[in-house]
Amino acid sequence: MKRALSLKKAGPSKNQKSVADFFKNANPASQKLTADKTQTLAKSPEKSFKRKASSPIFVDDDELEQPATKVNLDHGPNSNTPKKIKTENGGTSSSPRKRSPVKKSPNKENIFTTNISPKKNLLTALEEPKRNVVQIDDSVIKKGKGKPLFSLPETENKVENHVLQNENNDFKKESCVFDNGDKLEVVTLKKSSPKKSPLQEILGSPGKKLPTPEKSLKVAMSPTKRGTPVKVLDFNNDNVCSDFEDDWDLNDFEEDGIEDLDLSTMQRCEIISAKNLTTKIELRLKNSDDQKATCFVEGIWLDTPLLTGDIVSVLASRDASGHFSVTNTSGLIVLRPDHLVSSTSVVAGVFCKRKAVLQERWRGIDSANMAMTTGILIHELVQKALTQKITSLEQLRSIADSIIKESIERLYDAGLSEQEARNNIYNYVPPLADFMNTYVADKPPTVANVKKDKNNWSGHIDKILDIEENLCCPKLGLKGKIDATVQVTIHERSGRKKAVVPLELKSGKASMSAEHRGQLVLYGMMLNLQNCEDPTQAAQRGLLLYLKDRVELREVSCGYPERRDLVVLRNQLVQYLTPSPQDMDPENVVDIEEASVMLQQKLPEPVDHHNACAKCPYLTLCSLHLWHTNGPTVSEDHPLSKLRTEAMGHLSPKHIEYFLHWTALLKMEERGQIVSSPLHALWTESVEKREKRGTCAANLKLTVPVTYVGDRYLHIFNRNTGNKGNNGDVKEAKGPQEGEFSIVSIENRPWIAAGVVTVSNSKEIHIYLERDVGSRLSKDTVYHIDTYVSHATTVQNLTNLGVLMEDSERSDRLRKLIIDKESPDFEGKLPREVGRLGTRLMKSLNIQQQRAVLKSLAAKHYALMCGLPGTGKTQTISVLIQMLVGLKQRVLVTAHTHSAVDTVLSRLPESLRILRLGSSARIAPALEKRSEQALTKDCDTPEKLTALYDSMDVVGVTCLGATHAMLSRTTFDVCIVDEATQVLQSTVLRPLFAAKRFVLVGDPEQLPPVVRSRAARRLGMEESLFHRLSCEAATSTLQLQYRMNRALAALANRVAYSDRLKCADQTVALASLHIDVLKLAHLSDAPWLSTACSPEAQHAALFLDIATLDEAERADNKNSCANPTEACVVLALVDAFKQGEVKSADIGVIAPYRDQVSLLRRALSHLAVEVSTVDQFQGKDKSVIIYSCTRRPDKNDDKKVKEGEVLNDQRRLAVIKMVKAVAVITISDTCFKDNTKDTSGPALADFVRELFPEANLHTIIIPDEKEIIERELKYFCETNLDLVLTTGGTGLTPRDVTPEATKAIIQREVPGITMAVTLASLKKTPMAQLSRAVAGIRDKTLIVNFPGSKKAVTECFEVVKPILPHAISLIHNEVAEVSYIHNNMQFNHTCMHSSNVDISKVALRPRESPFPMVEMADAWKAVDEVMSEWKERLEIVTIEEGLGRVVAQTLHAKEPMPPFPASVKDGYACLSIDGAGVRRVRTAVTAGDAPTAPLCAGQCARVNTGAALPAGADCVVQVEDTRLVAASDDGMTELEVEILKAPEPQQDVRNVGFDIAMGTVLVDKGHILDPAKIGILAGAGYQNVTVRAPPKVALLSTGNELQEPSEVKLKPAHIRDSNRTMLRVLLKEHGYDSIDCGIARDTPPEIVAGIAAALKLADVLVCTGGVSMGEKDLLKPVLLKDFNATLHYGRVRMKPGKPCTFATCEFEGKKKYIFALPGNPVSAYVCALLFVIRAMRVACGVRGSWARLRVRLAHAAQLDARPEYARASLELHADRDMPCATMLGSQCSSRLLSACGTNVLLELPAATPSLQRLPAGAVVPALVTGRLDFYA
Repeated sequence: MKRALSLKKAGPSKNQKSVADFFKNANPASQKLTADKTQTLAKSPEKSFKRKASSPIFVDDDELEQPATKVNLDHGPNSNTPKKIKTENGGTSSSPRKRSPVKKSPNKENIFTTNISPKKNLLTALEEPKRNVVQIDDSVIKKGKGKPLFSLPETENKVENHVLQNENNDFKKESCVFDNGDKLEVVTLKKSSPKKSPLQEILGSPGKKLPTPEKSLKVAMSPTKRGTPVKVLDFNNDNVCSDFEDDWDLNDFEEDGIEDLDLSTMQRCEIISAKNLTTKIELRLKNSDDQKATCFVEGIWLDTPLLTGDIVSVLASRDASGHFSVTNTSGLIVLRPDHLVSSTSVVAGVFCKRKAVLQERWRGIDSANMAMTTGILIHELVQKALTQKITSLEQLRSIADSIIKESIERLYDAGLSEQEARNNIYNYVPPLADFMNTYVADKPPTVANVKKDKNNWSGHIDKILDIEENLCCPKLGLKGKIDATVQVTIHERSGRKKAVVPLELKSGKASMSAEHRGQLVLYGMMLNLQNCEDPTQAAQRGLLLYLKDRVELREVSCGYPERRDLVVLRNQLVQYLTPSPQDMDPENVVDIEEASVMLQQKLPEPVDHHNACAKCPYLTLCSLHLWHTNGPTVSEDHPLSKLRTEAMGHLSPKHIEYFLHWTALLKMEERGQIVSSPLHALWTESVEKREKRGTCAANLKLTVPVTYVGDRYLHIFNRNTGNKGNNGDVKEAKGPQEGEFSIVSIENRPWIAAGVVTVSNSKEIHIYLERDVGSRLSKDTVYHIDTYVSHATTVQNLTNLGVLMEDSERSDRLRKLIIDKESPDFEGKLPREVGRLGTRLMKSLNIQQQRAVLKSLAAKHYALMCGLPGTGKTQTISVLIQMLVGLKQRVLVTAHTHSAVDTVLSRLPESLRILRLGSSARIAPALEKRSEQALTKDCDTPEKLTALYDSMDVVGVTCLGATHAMLSRTTFDVCIVDEATQVLQSTVLRPLFAAKRFVLVGDPEQLPPVVRSRAARRLGMEESLFHRLSCEAATSTLQLQYRMNRALAALANRVAYSDRLKCADQTVALASLHIDVLKLAHLSDAPWLSTACSPEAQHAALFLDIATLDEAERADNKNSCANPTEACVVLALVDAFKQGEVKSADIGVIAPYRDQVSLLRRALSHLAVEVSTVDQFQGKDKSVIIYSCTRRPDKNDDKKVKEGEVLNDQRRLAVIKMVKAVAVITISDTCFKDNTKDTSGPALADFVRELFPEANLHTIIIPDEKEIIERELKYFCETNLDLVLTTGGTGLTPRDVTPEATKAIIQREVPGITMAVTLASLKKTPMAQLSRAVAGIRDKTLIVNFPGSKKAVTECFEVVKPILPHAISLIHNEVAEVSYIHNNMQFNHTCMHSSNVDISKVALRPRESPFPMVEMADAWKAVDEVMSEWKERLEIVTIEEGLGRVVAQTLHAKEPMPPFPASVKDGYACLSIDGAGVRRVRTAVTAGDAPTAPLCAGQCARVNTGAALPAGADCVVQVEDTRLVAASDDGMTELEVEILKAPEPQQDVRNVGFDIAMGTVLVDKGHILDPAKIGILAGAGYQNVTVRAPPKVALLSTGNELQEPSEVKLKPAHIRDSNRTMLRVLLKEHGYDSIDCGIARDTPPEIVAGIAAALKLADVLVCTGGVSMGEKDLLKPVLLKDFNATLHYGRVRMKPGKPCTFATCEFEGKKKYIFALPGNPVSAYVCALLFVIRAMRVACGVRGSWARLRVRLAHAAQLDARPEYARASLELHADRDMPCATMLGSQCSSRLLSACGTNVLLELPAATPSLQRLPAGAVVPALVTGRLDFYA
């Protein structure tokens, strides 16, 4: 009788349970799964009936002869009367009993309805002889009478007993032979189904052994699977089906006929096709070399979903017909072998596959416990005992003690004390000693107590070959680590035998469970393949060691069924861990709700075991997926139904939605990471290809010996430098870089070890590995090291979400804040201690920083600190931490990067107790002494470690490192997250679990979390927790920055901050690069380099356009994110800066791509400058930043920047952006299905590019679904786009929902836009009445709906085109841009203004000016007289804001200064009447101390400078005039001093009011406030001051040729208007603000409109242009005729500026002052200095004229007919009697360069007949208009 196969050695003891027995009671579901299954048996095409899978095969009715002979079958006493079936002679026989049908496997995706091709059938028939004749050899069959000749083992279907057997009792023939009297009758049968393996019974796999065709059998067999009727065709019959009348073409079989792939060895293949042939599946396969083969899959393997496009690993054998097949008895199919499943996970699925998958995906939910930790320690003990061959109890206990001492952190994590751990481990020492003495010792003792147990293994362990050997087996899709790999001697009957076997230690009971044995079976299969053996047939042994209570060492071996079933189990698990070819591509998901359904983790069916489910740590996660995702369902009686409330009762629908949302996003991101950095490249790509890609260092040799350092082995690998090319240095250094986690492989064995690279250069690589990889390998072994991008962060993020869902206080608190968004609360009153600490700690902070600190201290739940770049976030955090520690609170500091954490901790004082968690290799050198490794080196017990952890004031760790055990056992008062906008929401959760409240610090406009998946970004994965919780009530904003000068700050404001970023003070604003330009004179031949090194403000931000590479060089680098040309430019720049004596520490080089960073690091290694990515430079300060953009456009590339590129993220790249970010969304079901039908979207995109030539444009097509439209609109608004234009969906059909979706998300509607569009459209078509378009604003994004046709889009866009730039600027509060656009648009419109000026009669215009020319003195007099009439206005400002302003009232001292007698020197306060002699030192008084008691005769007090004198003292004796007489023993206190010289009364004393007496005038009315006066006022207690308010000034330019300075491209015959900008800053320089009123065109109505608009806003109007004699010079006529202005002068005798005009008029009841200046820039500049600035001064009540100096001309000057005001600079020489003036180039009135550097205007006289030229050295007066000290 056959025995049940189990995972054990043949011939087990009676005590050993089979796998089936072991789980029979543990898993009731398995019994149900292994119930008999029924299948359908077809007698004919018209008739069929059910049969068991094990029933005999039947033949076609046409093949049975009549009459039939009845077969008598014995079913036993309880059998039912069988039904009859036809036999060969027309008789009947019993059929199998019917069974209820069972449900189909859920994994039947591969079962198709395709019929067998007639051609295929015919080809099969042609290959084999005719199969309807049976020949029986009489010598084989012994004739009997009406009974079967042979009987089979007991089965239910007795027909199966009539089967031929060979001498070994195997099932050889597939026939039943009956003695029917005169002749033998044979009915061909299906093979008897083999007994199921125990694992198969547990898993519920069918285990039906399907037939293999036998050449000796001539009867056609067509066994069916699961009751599918099958017809056996006789091709000898002439009645062939008409299906064969099709025309045949031999070419149809040519490709399919190629069979050059040998599947007898395991092959990694792609499935080309999978066809269902009813009882089997025909797979067409090809490997990576395009070799092909056909394989037939039968039996249990049919449950594997085999899909076209999937990857499988196949091992097959040839059947009798010569085809490759995988059946129940041979072969393997490994599904998706590129995903390596750990052997531990596979065997964990024996009991509950669902938990096995959850453990893989949510690793970390099941935290460390006592049993797990004890097991780890015992493993280490056994491994050390094995490697050192320790046999004595004393030595083993000593080793156990040392292991415990080395595992303090592990004991702390598990909550174990040292004694508890010792007690647990000591229990294992005696059995371990017995084991070592019995099996390992060289000379085992004579008494082997262990081997008395006959179940124990009989053999000897000769040698320990490896410990924790890493197995990576891509062919089986498995990985694992063997506890010990040993060489053994096995004692067998045939003699002794040597073998290498895996030894696995188990610290629990000696259960010999399926999990334990299965793990060794999997190791054995992996070792078989490693040794090039057949994993299905090769002998394998394994040793299972149990040491609890006593030694039990069992050998584990098994046959094919167990190996097969474990692979089947692995295949079942991998279906839930990897995507299939038919799964949706996450990048095609357009809606988060769809993603939450489609991308959820799929899970197997749950086990039916109440006790196991109730105690499972994954109960909540399991239930979430069971009840809220598409997966298997359970009945109401299932344990999970009863546990539903317990598992999920604490969660609301909103919580569950959040969980599903983020798990879907993480899966999308993970899929993108796996695609971009696949692990399987290690075995699917050649070494050469990986090396060329730059991820692999190939062909390395190991330097021996390997060094053991700590718990790691330092390996040094030498590069192969034999074949170095011209650029070999660059190429040799490719592969893993320093600090990268990397994998070591050898030929045909990937991933033998892994570790972190510490050194990587052109000669060698240093890497720390967990084991010595060279110990068992030849010294000639060639190694490869590959960079490994770990995807473990996804598992950690999922774990964090799982913890957030648990039923605990910490999780409930965070769910309310993060998911429910409950508003944070703040303390109404802070403790008094805050004030005391703040006085000392916050004095270095500005007011904004102080408010941020106080708000954070007051937070009950959380606070946000929004710190713009350079605003001192780190300093503010440092003070906040010190304040919290001062308040006896513990602080956790975390951030996304190590550098950010280290930056904060390095700012804290040494007095704080600080612990930095994390790897020492990743910690900044300055913090090494505060690292965990340094501080815990003396902690030799868990108790000491606990005490150390608990004593720390501040702990720093990265968000990913927050899984540290300390955080799970400690609760901090506050968690501060720096750079919080860079961290994913799910990542930042882990540190927040460990704190009562938190503070998020970051800048929403800077680096976002790194998300590679475009779809995940679109669906909201970039939303950080800072963004999610952002609200005004919780946020403090820091705007005063200390990092950038004014030019760079303006750049940042232009990019992202909309003028919110302010320079903290003038020092910051005017800062420039400290570089010695004199040492760079040799760079004159490289102008670009000279410009780049210039310290001038206009060169603070410079963009270098690098020439495109030639095609050859481009081809070499097309697959690389490195740019050697840019690297050369960067090298030249850095070298130049270094020559200019810029320190290396002040230079930073940034690149967005790791390849470019690596290249730059090598190129700049000798210059010692820091090179890193954008993210790593976050928060660092450098004087010079060089940014290498790296990517360059190809002429064949699409010029549109791809979404997700670094250069397309304004938060990741600080570049100026003169354009807008715009999205065009086409909303149409039709276009979504076929984007070629979209015409309106591309048209709209073209219009956007025309309006914003360099716009960052996004385009997308979505269906007419309201939810999707809302989601996309929100996404683009949240990513800070300026403009979103939609086309389509605005009509009246039911699917037109764009207006509804838009209204649902906008915050403010802009109806005027749609009204204007509708009015314009109605002029063209009445159908415009049917449009329902909407326009509105969300956050800072304008959204406008357009119709769906191209024609309508074209017409509507023309209507809104003029207002879009202005609208965007208004929304972003771009003040300057708003002013430009507003006025430009306003003055391009008549605004209903008309003019009385007639310009139609051009020929009759005056040929001479009607305005008399006045002298300069008269012009100034007119200005002074008119402006003195200005009615004074007053305003109150802070004293700092009053700088340069005119004081409107006299300010007096409100108290004397000093207010007490103060010491002038450091010395001793004395009584002068005491004279010289010894004095007793009564006290010491420092500045700020108030003396408490008066001095008496013979006493003195030690005082500092500025300190108050004690009462009675009237003099101070300086220290130098004293001598110490007596002091305290410790030398800390002076007791007596001798006064060497008698003091005078009031000696060195400042009496009360000495500096300022009470009532003294501090600042007189009419004086201008300067820094000294402001200081006096501050000291006197003044905070505000009343000053005179100057007139408001408006600036207006006129001219048809002018365009705005902000316009990128010049129009034909146009120039940019420089006058308004120049005049605005000139006025600002002298303390006057101005209003920009834009440009007015040269038509009377527009000039009238411009002047009227300006006069409404201002008191003084300064115009430029339109004042000369041209036909378009209309300003003066307009002033006279349209405004009835009084012209005080219309021309002045001066050069430049003769047409300068000054007028006044009444406008809206107020007097207005108008200066009309010439349009030439120099004329406008000079006239503004001489008239406008003078007028403003007079209006403020101060002298208007400029100071005059007499100066000598440095060169001769030609005189003009008019007095000239020449622009010049002064040079002051000590050896000359007066300054020397040099005129600045050509004095042409249009050449503004002549004003650059001017600090004086030379008053050159008018020419006379006798004086036409002034010689050099002539003395002339000069008006001082600039600062002379700049040029001294």
